[in-house]
Amino acid sequence: MKKIRNLILFVLLPFYLFAQDNHYNSQQFGSRASLLGGSVVAGLEDNSSMYYNPAALVFSESNSLTIHTNAHSIEHVILKHGLGKDVASFSLRYIPLPQEVSAIINGNIESRLKIGYTILNKTNNNNDFSQRTSYFADLTTLFEGNEYYVGQLDLQNLIVERWAGMCGSYKFSEKLSVGLTPFGSYRSQRYLYNLYSMLSSGPGASTPTVAYQRYYDALRLNVISIFFKAGIHYRTRKWRLGMTLTSPSIRI
Repeated sequence: MKKIRNLILFVLLPFYLFAQDNHYNSQQFGSRASLLGGSVVAGLEDNSSMYYNPAALVFSESNSLTIHTNAHSIEHVILKHGLGKDVASFSLRYIPLPQEVSAIINGNIESRLKIGYTILNKTNNNNDFSQRTSYFADLTTLFEGNEYYVGQLDLQNLIVERWAGMCGSYKFSEKLSVGLTPFGSYRSQRYLYNLYSMLSSGPGASTPTVAYQRYYDALRLNVISIFFKAGIHYRTRKWRLGMTLTSPSIRI
């Protein structure tokens, strides 16, 4: 049984796994999606469906411009042992930002085909760590007694990602529909990492340095990508069923 389970996992898992700076569902769009934690692939029939399930857009009962926003967003990140054992570093940021702007273009509510557009603020991270510490401790056997340690950390990571898409949703009947949203995304990242540490026999410029380390890294990245979301939506009087597929992105 264990071999069969491992074989199934090997077949189902993709060959390439990529790290993410955010969970895909870390940010929700729309009031209902926010309250339900994003479990709305089959439960939305409004402008937010352009993101969650494009097929459900055609069942929207109104044509309106929708703006969703956060009153505030607070990011608090802690790096344990960032500057040594039991010396933590933290970043605290307050980020007010709009989440989504979307609208349906064609005005006929009873139309079998509905077209809309959406602009999403998919990712907005701004981490800024800056800390310096110094203390006396017996850290080496080269000198008797305590040594003087100085450490400084500067870490800045700014990630901004915007999505824009045009959605088309077609209704075969009052129960079944399909939809497609081609997206274009722009991602900008600024990264700076500076780590400095020094160990000396005592404070002051005249004391000999026992050990010294300096590490510096910087990155500027701008990426434009295209991908699409395709969905199918089926509804009855009591139930809603939906499925969405998201394609891999293609970098331009």
